[in-house]
Parts: sequence; C-alpha cells; structure tokens
Amino acid sequence: MRRYRVLMSTPSRQPQRLEYFHGIETAMAEMTTTRRQRPLDDLSTCLLAATVTAAFRLVFERWIAEGTTPDRLWPEVDEAMRLVLQL
Repeated sequence: MRRYRVLMSTPSRQPQRLEYFHGIETAMAEMTTTRRQRPLDDLSTCLLAATVTAAFRLVFERWIAEGTTPDRLWPEVDEAMRLVLQL
C-alpha cells in the first residue's frame, strides 16, 4: 500500500499515475465489453470504464491526501460507485 501512497502523492509522478490508471481503464473496458458482448470500441462501454476508473482515482487521491487508514478506503469506493450508478 505504501507504493501506491508514494505514487499518488508525488506531483512529479503524475505521468506515471495517469499511465497506471489508463491501464486500469483499458483492462476494465476489455472486461466490460466481453461481459456486455460488445465490440472493444463501443462508446458506452468505454465511457462506463472511464467513469468508473475516474471514480476510483478520485477516491484514492482523497484517501491519500487525508492520510486515513486502509479500512476507510473501501467504504469510500462503495460510496463512489453508488454515485456513479446515479449518473
């Protein structure tokens, strides 16, 4: 977990951070298109993957900035996913 805190909290690591989340977004898009039986370039599926990934990124950034404990992370993720479902 410390590795993620360093990656997320160091401004000079922003390109690496963005690359990391882009990899997650790509994997999520691939998984979602398979599950939804749609082509990999399906706009709604790619948008869903990007939205969910952005929600995760924001939660992680807030969690790191607040310096809270690991047990606070997953309730925040759950709340973010509830908000995504309301969009």
